[in-house]
Amino acid sequence: MLIRKTGLILSLLIFAIQLNFSQVNVRLFYGMEVNSVLLRVLSGSYKIQESPGSYREIIKEEIVFVAKSGDKVYISFRSGPGFISDELRLIANTDSSILSIKIIPGDKESYEYEGDFSVFNSLGSLRIINNIDIEKYLAGVVQAEGGYKGHPEYFKSQAVIARTYAYLHLDRHSEDGYNLCDAVHCQVYHGRSVTKAINEAVSATENIVLADNDSVLILTPFHSNCGGETETSENVWLTGAPYLKSVIDPYCGYSRNARWDKEIRFDEWLVYLKSKGYNGGASAASSDFRQDTRKTDFVIGDFSLPLTTIREDWGLRSAFFSMFVSGDKLIMKGKGYGHGVGLCQEGAMVMALRGFSHKQILNYYYSGVKLFDINDVIIPKREKVTF
Repeated sequence: MLIRKTGLILSLLIFAIQLNFSQVNVRLFYGMEVNSVLLRVLSGSYKIQESPGSYREIIKEEIVFVAKSGDKVYISFRSGPGFISDELRLIANTDSSILSIKIIPGDKESYEYEGDFSVFNSLGSLRIINNIDIEKYLAGVVQAEGGYKGHPEYFKSQAVIARTYAYLHLDRHSEDGYNLCDAVHCQVYHGRSVTKAINEAVSATENIVLADNDSVLILTPFHSNCGGETETSENVWLTGAPYLKSVIDPYCGYSRNARWDKEIRFDEWLVYLKSKGYNGGASAASSDFRQDTRKTDFVIGDFSLPLTTIREDWGLRSAFFSMFVSGDKLIMKGKGYGHGVGLCQEGAMVMALRGFSHKQILNYYYSGVKLFDINDVIIPKREKVTF
């Protein structure tokens, strides 16, 4: 949850942790029903525990098939007989061990991972947990969330906010037996980073996070494009933080996701408004609505509707849009892509190309924050909220 502070009275809201936390447990394929997978060793080797005290080594190019079997898992090998177990554990023998995982049937794509793995049957689906060095995990997050191409300073800024977000949410799935998932519920993670610039950016910022002036770790949301103006957090999530205020962004205006259009039949729009409690006529509903700067609500007389609700209901790219009627159509002219809070990725990319450092980029989008070593910050104790 966003940090609520009254002055400096934080004793009931936060607790200090001096972290020595180098590994993280990440659930893979979160939200998907997984019945069987193919595992292939791409580099190095792994050992599999077949029974207490008994291990089998699998080497490069060896393939392992894993499937549900009742409430257990069935493991078979191309090179020999398989077995049934409560849990499959794969332990990397080297730091360079890489495992490919492919869901079958039907998934054409496979994903490459480092670290160790645990696979077991939970609620009718294979649950796959990747135990991995947190910095390697973060490199994978930056690649998945930030793309493969970018200036090193942009990648550094994305690495710092990904690290901050990860440490703030390490207990998000504690009741499920792991730390984080690989979906947007936490941060997107599709396996190891193969981008040299990203790996170097993560290494260059190792252990560095964002915190406020009281050394309290902050929430670091980001989005694709703000449309020229970021949003204040309380206008999106109802709760606020002093470091998540609206800023004018002159950098993202010519980027790929800066503008969008959508057409809706006006009669459909009128039906929608009435379903939300609008009792006025079509004439008033056809009036132009402009957002030259961000607003919170669509207003017609005494009727108002949160723009975030309209965005969600109509699947819009952002809540930063203007509207006018043309014939029987309602034309939406939108700006940006995403919720608009925090760092604008496309703006940050341009800032990096123009010579700004990652520290300058972060201080531009998050107000009044500082860079700290993770061991020198206070981690807020918060309620669990999905954004």
